[in-house]
Amino acid sequence: MQTKKIILNKIFLFTFLFLLVFSVSVNALENNLDVNIFVSNTCPHCAELKNFLTSIENNYDYLNINYYEVSSVENQELFYDLTQSHGFQPQGVPTTFIGDQYFVGYSSQMNDEIIGIIENAKIEVNDINLDQDNNLQDINQNSSQTFNIPLIGKIDGSSVSLPLLTIILGFLDGFNPCAFFVLLFLLSMLVYAKNKKRMLIIGLTFIFFSGLIYFLFMSAWLNFFKVTQNISIVTTIAGIIALVIAIINIKDFFAFKKGITLSVSDDHRKNLITKMRGLLKAESMTSMMIGTIVLAITANIYELLCTAGFPMVFTKILVLNQLSNVSYYSYLLFYNLMYVLPLLVIVLIFTYTLGARKLSQSQGESLKLLSGMMMLSLGGMLVFSPGLLNNIFSAIGVILIALILTGIIIFIKNKIKK
Repeated sequence: MQTKKIILNKIFLFTFLFLLVFSVSVNALENNLDVNIFVSNTCPHCAELKNFLTSIENNYDYLNINYYEVSSVENQELFYDLTQSHGFQPQGVPTTFIGDQYFVGYSSQMNDEIIGIIENAKIEVNDINLDQDNNLQDINQNSSQTFNIPLIGKIDGSSVSLPLLTIILGFLDGFNPCAFFVLLFLLSMLVYAKNKKRMLIIGLTFIFFSGLIYFLFMSAWLNFFKVTQNISIVTTIAGIIALVIAIINIKDFFAFKKGITLSVSDDHRKNLITKMRGLLKAESMTSMMIGTIVLAITANIYELLCTAGFPMVFTKILVLNQLSNVSYYSYLLFYNLMYVLPLLVIVLIFTYTLGARKLSQSQGESLKLLSGMMMLSLGGMLVFSPGLLNNIFSAIGVILIALILTGIIIFIKNKIKK
């Protein structure tokens, strides 16, 4: 009996100790703080963030750091699901989720903020819900690149960089001498009809199908870069192509149409002019609309070499930012809306004034120089430091520098001519 009692006591003690250890282990497991980070092998800021977290992770034994390379389709889907559950669109890498906080991008100035998030999360770690189904609670975003701009206030650089870059590149791409030539010549011929309604309809039809062809062209670039995004040499090749296009366009400013050029050739111009004259002879509005669509498609095919640089660079920048498919095509649509905006303004002015104006050679040369200077800076970044294109100041800064240099060169050339 005594022996039986001793055995029962031992069983009870063993069970108690087992349950105690088990409960502590479970509690420790439940109290782990997951740090989920989405990175890219080509992203310099991702490498910097990894180095920082590696240097501090031994100080926090409850940290569970997980890195997800976004070149993987599975990780891209996880990235998209996490951002959607947090109420924002994927904006770029690195994107970090710590407990109930998230931030996009990284700089050394964020180190204290990250440590603060980690230490605060330890206090509330029992309330953290980061399960495998990604049922994450909504949180407030802590910006990684917040800038204080006079009269505007604080803005998040990581969220505004791509939209702002889209506006600038798309709008400047719209100032295209090849597209201007076709549209201005078409409208100049329509002026003689003295029919504002017909001019407006034809002009808008031409713009719509020009934008559609351009959108399809950019979609092809986008899908090519998505397929080859893990081949780093492709980024370098894209940059080299951009540099070649830039040099040719800059050459056209100093020696217009001499030697190699990406402008619409004289033979192609004659072909387009013949189509325009045939368009004016159309008796019905339906025939004129069909003719305009054919003209828009033909003209844009001729213009592809003239306009290839900006779409190539822009779509490569999109892929470098590792976005969702919805975001990719939303940016393409936004870019194309900005691209057709200058053309739309021209149509409205011509329709209102019934005035004819051709694009002068000097204006065409200036547009070529502007295009070349911007392509030179962006192409150089693709070749030598593609990671800089994820930074708002570097991407927008080189464009502003290109604009300033273009103005200076044009000013000097005009002074020399006088």
